Amino acid sequence: MSALAVTGVPVPPMVLYHAGADVIGTAFYVMERVEGRVFDDCALPDVAPDERRSMYFAMADTLAALHSVDWQGIGLADFGRPLNYF
Repeated sequence: MSALAVTGVPVPPMVLYHAGADVIGTAFYVMERVEGRVFDDCALPDVAPDERRSMYFAMADTLAALHSVDWQGIGLADFGRPLNYF
């Protein structure tokens, strides 16, 4: 997430990353709290149609921003599986 912070992809600010397993048994990070809502149903049945439309377009814009990131250029070339991952 810290690598994505310099791009147009919206991510919460990182507070701490601890790479060791000595604290909780695995690597972990802490990020700032971000105001927002959590929805259990992606159909958003309790959201007004106009607001739902705006939310879906925002999601599409965010995915487009994520896919336009030069992931190798921001230092993520060794993160995850770069090929044949579905």
